[in-house]
Amino acid sequence: MSERASTKQSITRGVGYLSSIQKDGFWTEEFGLRHGPSICWSTAYVGRLLQDAGYNFADESLIPLLNLRDKNGGWAFNGAVPADADTTINVLIYLGDRLPRSTYDEGLAFASAHQISSGGIVPWTPKDISGMGYTG
Repeated sequence: MSERASTKQSITRGVGYLSSIQKDGFWTEEFGLRHGPSICWSTAYVGRLLQDAGYNFADESLIPLLNLRDKNGGWAFNGAVPADADTTINVLIYLGDRLPRSTYDEGLAFASAHQISSGGIVPWTPKDISGMGYTG
């Protein structure tokens, strides 16, 4: 078997595995963080990378991710923490045109509100972080 065929076979097996562990439109990953498993971030990150490789799972994820959207327009790592810019940006990239325009615009405004003077984007505001129980 050629290296190219072997690589394609490995990718196909990997996509098959990822497809088999998707549940209710989500890929959930436990990172051992005190706030619990990643739900929205994992789904959007894995989904957008698969999409970049030519595999589409966005239709299965659209409604579940829309249902977990925070009232502030963003998405959170999971329901135990405030919405964050990182997860929101990943969802916007992943679902893009599948989102209603107003939902996309609200998510973009939420993420943009996390931009700092250097041009970078922070996941949470200082207020969000203090509400999560972190100190110092």
